[in-house]
Amino acid sequence: MGILVLAFAAYLNVTPSAAIDGAQSAATSGLSSWNPNVTCAADLVTIQDVLGSAYPHQALSGSRYQHNATSGGIPLERSLSPPCTITNITGAVLSPFVQINGVSLYGYGVKTTDCSGWYSKQNGGQRYPGNKTFCTNAGQIITLGTTSGYMKIEIDRDWLGKGYCGPNVPSCNNETLGQEQSNGSISLDVQGFVFWEGPYHWELHPFTAWKLSNSPPPPPPNSPPSAPQNLAATGGNAQVTLTWQAPASDGGSPITNYKIYRGG
Repeated sequence: MGILVLAFAAYLNVTPSAAIDGAQSAATSGLSSWNPNVTCAADLVTIQDVLGSAYPHQALSGSRYQHNATSGGIPLERSLSPPCTITNITGAVLSPFVQINGVSLYGYGVKTTDCSGWYSKQNGGQRYPGNKTFCTNAGQIITLGTTSGYMKIEIDRDWLGKGYCGPNVPSCNNETLGQEQSNGSISLDVQGFVFWEGPYHWELHPFTAWKLSNSPPPPPPNSPPSAPQNLAATGGNAQVTLTWQAPASDGGSPITNYKIYRGG
């Protein structure tokens, strides 16, 4: 096979690495993210594009997202701000943020082995807002009409803790996604960052957004007001009560009033 590749590359007067990169380039680039917490532009690819020459099997070697002998895709799978570009093993610069259309979801659920009340060390290691505990949600996607060649998806617990995914983010609602599992009868379009979970498989981790294939992207979450709303002052016996409406910025309960007392 290597002799055939070299001969074909020589016929085209290009190097073997250039021939591989050209054959595996994204069909469409610069697609908008459906998740407002992601500023990168997505490449439209297929699962086969990600798995590369090993498709439908899993291997680091042969994928355009391979970075070196041991890693591929983004450097850190839990990153809250993954890089918008990476340099692969051949020196080509490409986007690790991708969109894959026409897939079905199966095996989705809470990953009980990945629960915590704290952010991972790469994201600071602090407690999650409100001292809550979050668990990663995970599953597999496969191209409609095929029976092999999967990718794993993971809605990371740090993304849930940060509020980048979850019930309040329509494009990355981890709860309603579970209702869209099927044996191929439901077509989904998805977005996320490519990551090699060595030595096992390729993932979209963090997984950032999904929608039904025949539907438009979900709307962004409602933006909180930039200043308190409905401010009112009420006089009383030696005191003034101020009330307003505003969300909490740290995920806790909002403060909605103060009482100011006159000194004696």
